[in-house]
Amino acid sequence: MICSYVVPEVCSWLIFQVCCSGHGKNGALCVLRQSIRPEMITEVELTGCKGIWTVYHKSTRDHNADSSKLADDDDEYHAYLIISLEARTMVLETADLLTEVTESVDYYVQGRTIAAGNLFGRRRVIQVFERGARILDGSFMTQELSIPLPNSETSSGSDNSTVMSVSIADPYVLLRMTDGNILLLIGDPAMCTVSINSPAAFEGSKKRVSACSLYHDKGPEPWLRKASSDAWLSTGIGESIDSADGGPHDQGDIYCVICYENGALEIFDVPNFNSVFSVEKFASGRAHLVDAYSQESSEDSEKPINKSSEELAGQSRKENVHNLKVVELAMQRWSGNHSRPFIFGILTDGTILCYHAYLFEGPDNASKVEGSASAQNSVGLSNVNASRLRNLRFIRVSLDAYTREETSNGTLSQRITIFKNISGYQGFFLSGLRPAWFMVFRQRLRIHPQICDGSIVAFTVLHNVNCNHGFIYVTSQVGDIEGDVPLAKRLRRSSSDALQDAVGSEELSLYGSTPNNSESAQKAFLFAVRDSLINVGPLKDFSYGPRINADANAMGIAKQSNYELVCCSGHGKNGALCVLRQSIRPEMITEGILKICQMPSTSNYDNYWPVQKIPLRGTPHQVTYFAERNLYPLIVSVPVHKPVNQVLSSLVDQEAGHQMDNLNLSSDELHRTYTVEEFEVRILEPEKSGGPWEPKATIPMQSSENALTVRVVTLFGKKLYLDSALLQNTTTKENETLLAIGTAYVQGEDVAARGRVLLFSIGRSTDNNQNLVSEVYSKELKGAISALASLQGHLLIASGPKIILHIWTGSELNGIAFYDAPPLYVVSLNIVKNFILLGDVHKSIYFLSWREQGAQLSLLAKDFGSLDCFATEFLIDGSTLSLMVSDDQKNIQVFYYAPKMSESWRGQKLLSRAEFHVGAHVTKFLRLQMLSTSGRTSATAGSDKTNRFALLFGTLDGSIGCIAPLDELTFRRLQSLQKKLVDAVPHVAGLNPRSFRHFRSNGKAHRPGPDSIVDCELLCHYEMLPLEEQLEIAHQIGTTRSQILSNLNDLTLGTSFL
Repeated sequence: MICSYVVPEVCSWLIFQVCCSGHGKNGALCVLRQSIRPEMITEVELTGCKGIWTVYHKSTRDHNADSSKLADDDDEYHAYLIISLEARTMVLETADLLTEVTESVDYYVQGRTIAAGNLFGRRRVIQVFERGARILDGSFMTQELSIPLPNSETSSGSDNSTVMSVSIADPYVLLRMTDGNILLLIGDPAMCTVSINSPAAFEGSKKRVSACSLYHDKGPEPWLRKASSDAWLSTGIGESIDSADGGPHDQGDIYCVICYENGALEIFDVPNFNSVFSVEKFASGRAHLVDAYSQESSEDSEKPINKSSEELAGQSRKENVHNLKVVELAMQRWSGNHSRPFIFGILTDGTILCYHAYLFEGPDNASKVEGSASAQNSVGLSNVNASRLRNLRFIRVSLDAYTREETSNGTLSQRITIFKNISGYQGFFLSGLRPAWFMVFRQRLRIHPQICDGSIVAFTVLHNVNCNHGFIYVTSQVGDIEGDVPLAKRLRRSSSDALQDAVGSEELSLYGSTPNNSESAQKAFLFAVRDSLINVGPLKDFSYGPRINADANAMGIAKQSNYELVCCSGHGKNGALCVLRQSIRPEMITEGILKICQMPSTSNYDNYWPVQKIPLRGTPHQVTYFAERNLYPLIVSVPVHKPVNQVLSSLVDQEAGHQMDNLNLSSDELHRTYTVEEFEVRILEPEKSGGPWEPKATIPMQSSENALTVRVVTLFGKKLYLDSALLQNTTTKENETLLAIGTAYVQGEDVAARGRVLLFSIGRSTDNNQNLVSEVYSKELKGAISALASLQGHLLIASGPKIILHIWTGSELNGIAFYDAPPLYVVSLNIVKNFILLGDVHKSIYFLSWREQGAQLSLLAKDFGSLDCFATEFLIDGSTLSLMVSDDQKNIQVFYYAPKMSESWRGQKLLSRAEFHVGAHVTKFLRLQMLSTSGRTSATAGSDKTNRFALLFGTLDGSIGCIAPLDELTFRRLQSLQKKLVDAVPHVAGLNPRSFRHFRSNGKAHRPGPDSIVDCELLCHYEMLPLEEQLEIAHQIGTTRSQILSNLNDLTLGTSFL
């Protein structure tokens, strides 16, 4: 249950959400962050980092040791930290201090390191570089290998073939070369040596490998072994996983997972490289992965092909998806009861595919005939039925779209780093421009971004004396080639004299007439004049003429972020050649910082967002933020057991208990306990170290007095001080930030309602730096004080059935204006400039304005319907102001004020803009400015609004949602997509999402409002569709897949507040 929450106005990456949740002894204050903020131990500047690795070294390790001797392997400290730079490698010892030992070790330090890891039960370290590998025993090299050149038949132009990626699974090391081939390094545990082997399954193969990885299926009972037989049906799936690091003492199988450039995936056993599982269109992202040699797979694979292959092929060429391939691959099974392997794949367009394995036994699971196997060009499948994993299936898992990041054409770096124990958590870390943590809890993935440091280029685990099960990562700052600005905010032109003669017109012109010509031209051209070019910022910041805009859109270049636009610009001495990029390239990374951190221990990460709970031992009702002192005042009620006579005596003291004097109560009845809720306002201050929050002050309420609202208000008051020069009292006007509390006395229906307004100032003492809370004003009013707000330096109070505007004189409140409206009970007050939004418990909303001249509160318009309001707020979209309200039927309505429209009854009636059924009671709205997506050209193609806000809302079910404005073009596109997805996506329990989102009126007469809201919960299913269906749906609504994904991604980025 979330009844109230607040977001402090601090730096964007420090923003977090504080909300009230729970009831009674389970009440708590929850601190929610959408991203993880690590606890930093130390940091150091590091320029040009390409990768980091930590390795173990234990020379006395016996490879025949049993698992009981290695039970403390998880507590073994790392020995070395290897840092790969642009042109060299650094080696540091990870003892008490990080000490550089580059000159005293036998590591390869003359160039870049591709990967490093342990072999032979951590007795050796393998370091792989572009043209070879070294085996080291601690700091001493025991073996060096050189990568053999390719065969003479295929070596034309490929003599420069080097290692591109590495995967290590003790005692094997898999190398993927730049020419698309793979090599396998086979280790000998007895001699601690390694030999190079070229798998026969790939010799002479025309299929190029785009990504590959090794998977170690550990344990006495490897999980994948059950997928090749039906033994698991009768014996169950009980297993135990050896948690020790992969050494030769571990039992288990090793597999090689390979993706080809045509999108197919294949799993081989190692070292024989017999194909045991294959999928033809893995890159398409189908819902299930089935072995291509099963009858079930052959029937399913024919369906999308027979639909309209020619149309899909044309659409694929139009969107350039034929270049879509898997660029990184990982397969992992983490420890835990009933754990199953995951497969992760990263595509060139930034899509991350995640599949979870399971065992399946169909009615007829016979494999295909032998002839079908030969047609697939597979090797070593003489006994298909016996060797293949015929019971293995994979189901796709939905992931957060925030992690989408388009892969550049430059040098690819490893983004997935698997960890098994970082502060007790396991999963993998995703590096890149949008880094994120993927944590595994009970076989469920939890995705938590880490946006506080920007782009992260390298990541590894670290465990030593000063960093217990921590991690290291290297951040990067993006700059131009000259390295003067991290990211250019506007287009800058080169003034090289060598290019003056080549420029003859003031209007820009594109270099090339088609996308292909432009791509080939920019490769040759950039190579020649690289030093005189300047990287520029987003395309939207470039003021170009109408002709270049039309040409770019016609050729499709402006929408392809893989291209660079080469343009002629300027005239005379200002002439220049400009290169426009829509995406950041790896070569633009110039600066970075290496940080050693630990995971914050106060947060619970087994949630959609990391959450830190602060127990209150009471029921929280409302919370606000005092920004000047970084304090959080909140209303808390605690149940207290009191005797009946004590309750009655307190009522007598308040002159309200005379009606009970005549009650004949026995002595036993008078001593019975009665439970009452005692209210107080606690002021909490967050600990800087992330520890528990401690109350700095407590403001108790009187007996039978309930605190209803607490707000931080800024009042324009007068202060009196003594002027020593004039020897007289002088008044000065200044703003005061005070804590305002509204209360109500709950004394039964026979007693007239009354309440109090309390104003407190919060200061800080000079002696011990403690917060001082002092009451500056208190006044009792008729009616309950249900809402408070600050309006242009005045205090607006909702007292009973009216609202009163008070002026603050510095010592007291004086009423200057009021509005006595039909509302029964005001539940919320919202202010924007001089506009007031008032929500009533039964009479819907009222829209008022305040005029300083004449001191008038006047009604502009209202909703003529009857609505039981829960919460209200303004929604701002540029210069458009909308009114948001939630009701007791779990609906949300959006109104607007249009006095010039005839249906508004000359402006007296608020018109409906949209309505939506949330499915939960919304109790609080919070308005936050949407984040800029200016780094993407498509984000601003249809809108130039910068003053755009979104509304976060919390519900009594404990959920959090968001409502954000859209420009017209994006809305029409997503609305058309939504209508298609209603029929294209299988829904939970077969329920119709459009029917569920219809406004619920509970039998009351209601005129349906316009259909002006799109459901992003439904739209997110688009990414889970197979590629062929995505292309088909995009073609049907007259757009492209890339445009749809861009719109969805921009929505995700624009609302990533926390």
